[in-house]
Amino acid sequence: MKLVLGNIVLEFDSALTSVPSNGADWDWVVDSWDEVVQDIKIEQQDGFATIHGLTGNGPGQGENRVSVLLPEIKSEQDVFRYYENKLSGRHVEKSQINDAISTEEYSWGKVIALSWHRMGFAPGGTEYCMLPHEGPVISTGFIKLNWISVKIYSLL
Repeated sequence: MKLVLGNIVLEFDSALTSVPSNGADWDWVVDSWDEVVQDIKIEQQDGFATIHGLTGNGPGQGENRVSVLLPEIKSEQDVFRYYENKLSGRHVEKSQINDAISTEEYSWGKVIALSWHRMGFAPGGTEYCMLPHEGPVISTGFIKLNWISVKIYSLL
């Protein structure tokens, strides 16, 4: 799948969603989850894309905007500040925010994820930002991509 985000192209094999390992109905308090491929529909728009999660439950289902964050940010610390600003006014301590952020490295860069569940929000969900080695940060909202399959390149 391919998204054009202004001058940035984002390619990936699939989106993923989580389901309870025990086969029960979706419930945000379940402790054990399995990742499965999520059915999605993509609407390409000028400079961004909207991914509709068609299967699964919670924040990843429904509409998620995928776009380059503006003003452009290009560092991990700036992504942390972006999440902090997003949470201002919600009575969340900075230490809670920092505890809810995780980072994973891939060949193309990093995924910086904010777990709303870890901060006590129900139903929670995880919000994702991609920090490529080259180029600006991309937000995928609550859509989790198959991060290993991601390719990012510039049209310039």
